[in-house]
Amino acid sequence: MKKKLAIMLASITVIATIFIGCGKGKDISGHYVATIAAKDVMAQADLDEVNKSGLDISDISFDTTLDFTEDNKFTLAFDSTSFKDGFNKMLNDNIDTILDNAFTSQGMSRADVTDEVAQQIGYADANALFEDSKKQIQDGLNQVAEGLDKEFDAQKCGGSYTVKGDSVIFVLTDGQDGLGFDKATIKDDDTIELNCEIEEGKSTVLTFKKQK
Repeated sequence: MKKKLAIMLASITVIATIFIGCGKGKDISGHYVATIAAKDVMAQADLDEVNKSGLDISDISFDTTLDFTEDNKFTLAFDSTSFKDGFNKMLNDNIDTILDNAFTSQGMSRADVTDEVAQQIGYADANALFEDSKKQIQDGLNQVAEGLDKEFDAQKCGGSYTVKGDSVIFVLTDGQDGLGFDKATIKDDDTIELNCEIEEGKSTVLTFKKQK
């Protein structure tokens, strides 16, 4: 009888150990980074504003970071530095094209703007008008970039997480809206795939890779 009881207790101990291990889930603590195309997260109104200027932002991207702590806390944030650097370079490289497109949209070309025409509207010459026009265009598009920068900051979020099998379950801190996500998938290569809603009707998949 004692032998059977000892075997039963040992079995219960083994089963309990298995369940405790499963409850903790896989250790995913660390710093993860995903690269995302700017066009996939920009609001349609901002995209329309950029497209009207004749710019192609398809090559502009930025990093998104996801940090998991060992005590099951997480933080998700956007790094807008790479976006702003890419956006400003594209803007400076294409400012003449943007200016030409602006004139074309008004049924004109730069050749139509002589020194005399520029002087009639208060400029010293045509070149001064062109330079001022470039500055206005740059200021306007920089406002779009700054607006997106604020959106990035506003979307930073955090809370707690649990790991169940190949899923990461997120619980946001009270008062945070986040990006419309509550779960991520741990892939076979240990990357973490997160499907998040950028705005109503617009979502994207972020693939996070752990950094060493």
